[in-house]
Amino acid sequence: MLLTKKKNGLLRDIVFPSRGSKCGGSDGTSFGFKVESDGKCWENVHPDNYQVFDFTYWTTKAHPGNFKVNRIKEFAEGEKPTWELTFPDWHSMDRWHAKKENFPNVGRFGDKTTLKALPQELFRGDIAQAFGSTTQTVAAGGSVLVCGSPFEVATEIDEDSGPLGKGGFNMHTRHNRTSFGLEAQRTSIWIDIALKAKDQLRQRIAFALSQILVLSPDSISDRDFSEPFLVFYDIFVRHAFGNYFDILKEVTYSPLMAEMLTYNNGASMDYSWARTWHPEIRSPDENYAREIMQLFSIGLHKLNIDGTLQLDSKGKAILTYTNNDIAEYAKIYTGLSRHKLRSNVEDPRDTVGWKNNQIDPLKINPDKKRPPSETWSRSPVCW
Repeated sequence: MLLTKKKNGLLRDIVFPSRGSKCGGSDGTSFGFKVESDGKCWENVHPDNYQVFDFTYWTTKAHPGNFKVNRIKEFAEGEKPTWELTFPDWHSMDRWHAKKENFPNVGRFGDKTTLKALPQELFRGDIAQAFGSTTQTVAAGGSVLVCGSPFEVATEIDEDSGPLGKGGFNMHTRHNRTSFGLEAQRTSIWIDIALKAKDQLRQRIAFALSQILVLSPDSISDRDFSEPFLVFYDIFVRHAFGNYFDILKEVTYSPLMAEMLTYNNGASMDYSWARTWHPEIRSPDENYAREIMQLFSIGLHKLNIDGTLQLDSKGKAILTYTNNDIAEYAKIYTGLSRHKLRSNVEDPRDTVGWKNNQIDPLKINPDKKRPPSETWSRSPVCW
């Protein structure tokens, strides 16, 4: 009896045995026996046979065999590339079952799928590009739709605008530089809005919030650019009359804040120990976990309703949190990293970090947040 509605010439799910007969004690774990169905002979195989998995996890240093040669990548990148990876017969199947949760299942070999049907771990720009490379998209430049910044709009192209007739803003790219002192244009933009904007109350609240959730250009590698800093400031403009939680959320996902307070590309202790080639006991970075409490929210000491310090029985100020709290909260801010650079944002200069996307909210890598023993968690496409 065919159980699945998907047509696949290689595989078939068959109810066995049939007509009321019962399975023997070893039938549930036996492989290799053959049965006849619809006039064809079918051989019983492992349930994962002909299943397609994403092996990105083992193309990294997570695989112990990747010492001198990446034994996983060589199957796909060798002289005779192949999609088929042979499981060594000297390995027990326990190795596969223990690590299987790290490999998103794409589907069965021979079946058709769509981008939407893929596991969310595979919702990446390169995968989307592969699915979107049709005649229409190639003709349009091969672009695909990705998650952009909040309220992002198309760039207005006007070559006659700007102080030097090279666009609305001064620029500093790997190919062209229009002027020096690029940081000054951010000040010019802010002053113009502060003096002329019609929503003066919103702008003043936004400025006050920016003095609480401070971002220091001196701590940002690509400090010359305007767009990343303007995107960050717009968080406070949008939420000036909103919820402080929403502000903290967007600030936390800001690539600039992640760079300044050093939690970009952070990892759990388990990942540092078990999933790197050089194991080491490294606690998650505590910088942001401390500052979000000390500077951005509750502060160092508990206060009375009139703003005075709350004191304990010995007359000492009561602390709002401890080092243990910081260590626990630090676990939250792991697995956050920048998206790949896209072409419609300010093009970075030729520096070490020029491939960084300083505009879009950080993406989540659940692999760096959770130990291998826990269930794999889906990573959201957009936060």
